[in-house]
Amino acid sequence: MSKKQSGASSVGGALGSALKEICYFLTILFCALRACGVSNWSWFWVMSPIFFSWVLALVCLGIVGLITAIALKDD
Repeated sequence: MSKKQSGASSVGGALGSALKEICYFLTILFCALRACGVSNWSWFWVMSPIFFSWVLALVCLGIVGLITAIALKDD
């Protein structure tokens, strides 16, 4: 693996890890606000950062799969 590929994958891994941590932090924050009565959001919206992270991951995987399929078709 070249340095360029290694650096790109480490940046992608760091970005994904940071996004995951932000989503979990927001979920914990929203749960605490809901439990303390500060917010009267439904539980769906309280848990939405976790749903968002899963949807975002699935969309990214779909895009990568589509690009891979197109690249393999051209060969």
